[in-house]
Amino acid sequence: EMIRVNYTEMDSAGGPTLRLEARGHAGYAPAGQDIVCAAASILMEAAAAVLREEQTPILDIRGKGLHMITAGGDSGALETARQGLSLLARHYADHVQIRDLRTRR
Repeated sequence: EMIRVNYTEMDSAGGPTLRLEARGHAGYAPAGQDIVCAAASILMEAAAAVLREEQTPILDIRGKGLHMITAGGDSGALETARQGLSLLARHYADHVQIRDLRTRR
């Protein structure tokens, strides 16, 4: 088991669009005790909360083992979450993988 994270920045007609998608389960510990899953979840939850507080229009999709946030603009919330998930992937490489799929630089 593994959490697979994709981070995407795209140019669109209305300006930049950012997407952060976390899919899967870490498998670091039993359900309810998995600190890696908890860390990934709180990073995603915090990003969504900040975007809502900033009143940034977002698409927030959640399902079993999936949390995907898409937002327009250059809010730092998704970038901060991406950095946190990158650190998590560095420290728990067997349980978290992150791919940077930016098409804009």
